[in-house]
Parts: sequence; C-alpha cells; structure tokens
Amino acid sequence: MARMPSEIVSPSGRSPLLVATLAALALLPFGLRAFSPRAEAALPAATTPVLPHPHFPKRLECRLPKDVVLELAYQTASFNAEKAKGLAVGKVWHLAGATLRCSHQLSIGGREVPAGEHALSARRTEAGFELVLHAGKGFSTDLGDAPHVLATDFTADAERFEHLSIDVQPGGAKERTELFLEVRFDTMRARARIELSQ
Repeated sequence: MARMPSEIVSPSGRSPLLVATLAALALLPFGLRAFSPRAEAALPAATTPVLPHPHFPKRLECRLPKDVVLELAYQTASFNAEKAKGLAVGKVWHLAGATLRCSHQLSIGGREVPAGEHALSARRTEAGFELVLHAGKGFSTDLGDAPHVLATDFTADAERFEHLSIDVQPGGAKERTELFLEVRFDTMRARARIELSQ
C-alpha cells in the first residue's frame, strides 16, 4: 500500500516533511521580524547636559532662483507654554530675536516686503498666532506704524518641536513647488507663503 507523504521516512528514520516543518518553525521568528513595524532606536541619555543653556545663535541662508538670497537668524529657545497661553490677543512674541534679510523685494504672506532686514515676530490672534515682519532689530515687540502682517496658515496640533524652529521650507508637488516661511514651537506651526517677484 502506498504511503502518504507524511509517512515517507528517510534513511535516517525521519520524515522529510517533518524536518521541513520543524525548520520552517525555527526560522519563523526571523521572518516575522522583517515584516514587523520597526521600533525607533532611542538615543542613549547624555550623562551630562551637552549645552548649559538652550539658547545659541542659528543662521540659515537660502539661495533661490533669480539670484534671490534669504537669510534667517535667531536664537534657539525652549518653548514657554505658560507665556504662550497667557499672551493677550494683539500682543507680540519676539521669536527669540528672529531677523529676516532678503536681497530682493518679495511677496510674503500676500504682502510686498522690500529688500533689506526685518524683525520677525508672532502676534496673538483669536485663532492662534499670525506672523509679522516689521522694522527694527530682533527681540523688539514694537511693530511700529506699518508692519507687514502676513497671511498665516496656523495650526495648534502639529508635530511637537521642543525648541523654536524657524525655516524656509518648500512644499507641494514637484510640478508646482511652493515656498513657505515656517515657524514651529511646541505643537504650533505658523507659516506664510513666499513668492518671488515677477
């Protein structure tokens, strides 16, 4: 009578099907690991603080088409949640001395911003914050007579940034890339569209 595959016995006395099954089971954990979500490896904790204070100067230079150069300078700063919550509508946050220099006139947040140096601040609104460029040095909260109030896309529930981050960041599809002045602090993000003059 013919034997079933499970009954076939090799010269060693073991069923080839049994051997293959045991081998597959032994390798199963390694195969599953390849398809399981990877846990991000956490950085080991520093034994001593790397920086004695969270503030240090930061500078960004962007060289754009049409020989336009944008420079951003500010101090890194940890987020003060209590100050943000307590800031009254209309009051200005200096954004750690943020300064924007542009080599050419640009449209930022729907406003024509002349070439030169401008202080960058955030002003409290009913909905959150709006970005403002104004005369004077960074750290100033006096907007003067004619600030450039920028049309600002604001969200209060973005990915959390532990320290203030200010950037010039592209967005959108490759075929129609847009450019944004972007300010991130805690879970808040405020950004204004940058357009090069024709």
